[in-house]
Order: sequence, then C-alpha cells, then structure tokens
Amino acid sequence: MRTILAALGAAAVAVMAMAEGTVTTSVRKLGHVNRVAVSWASTTNNSASGTIGYIRGEIARVETYVGTSLIPSNSYDVTLTDEAGVDVLAGLGANQATNTAQSFVPMETARDGGAITTAVPFAVNDLLMFEATGTGTNRAGTLVLYVK
Repeated sequence: MRTILAALGAAAVAVMAMAEGTVTTSVRKLGHVNRVAVSWASTTNNSASGTIGYIRGEIARVETYVGTSLIPSNSYDVTLTDEAGVDVLAGLGANQATNTAQSFVPMETARDGGAITTAVPFAVNDLLMFEATGTGTNRAGTLVLYVK
C-alpha cells in the first residue's frame, strides 16, 4: 500500500504557518490507512487557511464536523488544493452543514468523448493547502482525511 506524509511522519502533530486563522494537523496510522485530522479556527476575516503538509496516497474518505461551541456559519466551505491548484475534495467540501457530521468520497472522473466512463479516488502526492471560508468570526471545525 502507499505511504503518507513524508514531511509529518506517522504520529507527528504540527501547527503550520497559514494565511488566516489557525490550522493544526495530526496524523494517526490505522493499519494500511492513515487518518489525517485538520483542526481549524477562523479569525475575524471569516476564514482559516494553511499548508497541512505532504500527503501521498488515495483519499478513501473525508469527514467534516464541528464541536458544540464555536460553531461555524451554516454552509461554510472547505477546500484542499494540491500544488497545481486542483481541489482534491472535488468540490464536495462546499456548503458544509453545521448540525451534523458529513462524510464523502471525492472522485476524479475519466471521460471518453465527453461521456464519463469511470470515477476513481483522488491520488495525491503533493503539499496540500487547506482553506475554510464563510465560517463566521472566531469559529472552529475539523476535516479528517482517510488516506490509503
């Protein structure tokens, strides 16, 4: 199976430099799957962003959730972009609900003459940038990646 996070290591916890707010990343190895938790807190600009580190593998599943305090505005957006600027969440981080945890699998589609022929999990091997927007002032949440 593929490995993950050359920069962070299997049990590292790091606070990354960011453009807005605070972004903290922790990694836990669960058999052949790595759980990458990205905790964020927004500022007065209603956003949080930062580099989360190098991720390598296929994104098997993504979860978003918020706690019971510092709840973000409903329909806030999260993106996770690679070095080319591609959102590896495939746009599925848009309009996140605040009353329930959400789970999704971002897929990349293959086309043959315009028709979608198949969908495969996003394969990544890049330094990824996290961004949460439309969150409200001084709010917090978590995005979790399960990467094979």
